[in-house]
Order: sequence, then structure tokens, then C-alpha cells
Amino acid sequence: MEFFRDTDIQFMKHRHRWVTLSAAFLLLSVFAVFVRGRLNLGIDFIGGTELTLKFRSEPEIQRLREIVASAGFGDALIQTFGDTESGEVLVKAPIIVDSEEGSQQQIVAALDGAFNSAVTGLDLNLSGTEALTELLLGEDPEGRGSGDPTVAHQRYSEVADSILSVRRSKGLIADWSEVQGAGVDSPILEALRSSAGIGEFSVLRVEYVDPQIGGELRRKGILAVIFSLLGMLA
Repeated sequence: MEFFRDTDIQFMKHRHRWVTLSAAFLLLSVFAVFVRGRLNLGIDFIGGTELTLKFRSEPEIQRLREIVASAGFGDALIQTFGDTESGEVLVKAPIIVDSEEGSQQQIVAALDGAFNSAVTGLDLNLSGTEALTELLLGEDPEGRGSGDPTVAHQRYSEVADSILSVRRSKGLIADWSEVQGAGVDSPILEALRSSAGIGEFSVLRVEYVDPQIGGELRRKGILAVIFSLLGMLA
């Protein structure tokens, strides 16, 4: 079946016009990227800190941006992560100038001050096993201080690990019923209620990329693109 007849299109006749137009668009693109704007590179290429946070309820992204900006990270990228009802948020912050450390502590501290002002004592959603063990040793709700300190440490360490296993499995401890469901005895639960609290968010994952490593990845990425273009041109 023939749809077109006498198809004599002079492609090469107008080549100079289209080459000129293509070159103009190419120069405009280069100007837009390197003069008027910048490439939106991830922390893998520029270095920085990436945190995945889980909140008890879905937070307001604009409020998070304001809190993180008040900590000195106005350029941080903040977006929801996963399902909208999961309460998970991804925070990407650039490197700190003249510092080899990531920005995790500053960002978490700023969010902690904004969301957990009502929490007194140790935050079960932000503490580690050792910190919780030391708290239980200090409170000693089971009266093990008079016995072998090694046995007492082992016992309270097991309790702390059992409590934080709830956070590891669910991402966040929502209320005291989940702590009690971890097999915690009443004396320990009462001691925790008086000396600890349950915050509004937890840190699921932290990644830090050194700026030197990021620069090396960026250089290799640019070279890969250039050699790929040269190969296609050849």
C-alpha cells in the first residue's frame, strides 16, 4: 500500500539552516546551565549528608525546610520518601565548608528542638542501645546494683536491645504500649516513663559522602559522557 508519491525531500539543501539552529539551541542550553543556573547534582557528586527520617505523622515539608534552614542549611533538599502515609522524609544537605564531618548532628538537633520540646530525658526514638543501657543502670529498677555489675549490665543491655528492636522493625516507637509489648517488666516501664520519652521522629538511615570522593565521581561521570558522545559521533 502506497501512501505518498513523488517524495523528493531536499534534506541536504537546508542543512546549513538546521545546523545553525541546532548550534543556537546548544549554546542556549550551555548558557542556561553554566551561567544562569547550575546542575542539580546529588550528594554522590558534590559530597554531603543524606538522612532518611521517619515521623509519627506526615510532617509539613515547608516547616521542615524552615527548621533545617535555621540550622544553617538553606540549600538542603527535603522531600517525602516512600508512601505518603509512611511519614518518611529524605533530607539532603551539602557539605559543611572547612569541616570533615557531616551535617547529621546539626539537622537532627534542630528538628529535635522543634518537634520534641515536650520530651524530657532520653528520647527512645533517637538514642542507642548503650545510652539506654546506661540509663537503666542508673535507675536500676530491678535492684541489681548490689550484685555483680557485669550481670546487671548484661540484663539491662538485653532490655535496651529488646526495646530498640521495636524501633528497628517499625522504624519508630509510637507509644508506650509498644515498649510494654517488647516484654518490658512494670518496674522498668515505670522507670522509663519517668526518665525517658518518645519523640516524634527517628533516623532510619544516614549516608555521608566525602567531597573529594564526590569530586572524583563527578569527574569520571563527565568524562564518561564526553567519551560516549565522541563514540557516537565517530
